[in-house]
Amino acid sequence: MEENKYTTGFKIPTDYFETFEDRLLHKISEETLPKETGFGVPDGYFDYLEKAVLQNVEPTLPKVIPLYKKTGFITTVSIVACLALIFTIVGITQNNSITLNDINDETIGSYIDEGNIDLSPQDIALLLEDEDVYSLSEPSEDISKESLTDYLLNNIDDPNLLFE
Repeated sequence: MEENKYTTGFKIPTDYFETFEDRLLHKISEETLPKETGFGVPDGYFDYLEKAVLQNVEPTLPKVIPLYKKTGFITTVSIVACLALIFTIVGITQNNSITLNDINDETIGSYIDEGNIDLSPQDIALLLEDEDVYSLSEPSEDISKESLTDYLLNNIDDPNLLFE
């Protein structure tokens, strides 16, 4: 195989990269560079620059736009608070309280059955007086063994309790 199958036609002179730095520094020597830049700042320019800039800039406060009108908001809140106070005072002065005699037993029973009050039988027994407990009677109807078995099969989740 040929080593240089494709040639570009460019050749690098011998020792080109070794002497490159020396040749570059020789062309850019301090003697060839100009001593001054050609730019100048007037005398005392920086002494009065700050004063001149501040004279041209007018200090103004930014305009603040509130998200809500404070006077309208305070007025509305005070009116609502007065109305709430008036309705509370009127509600307290009216003596329209409902007594236990005004509510029938069926309403109380349905309220408890719907689960609005979580009462256990022990809690109910504590509320009853001794006279009320003695006046309670057991139902006189006899429960058949079949209806008891059906009830237990349909309502008890633990099957081990059925066999005990």
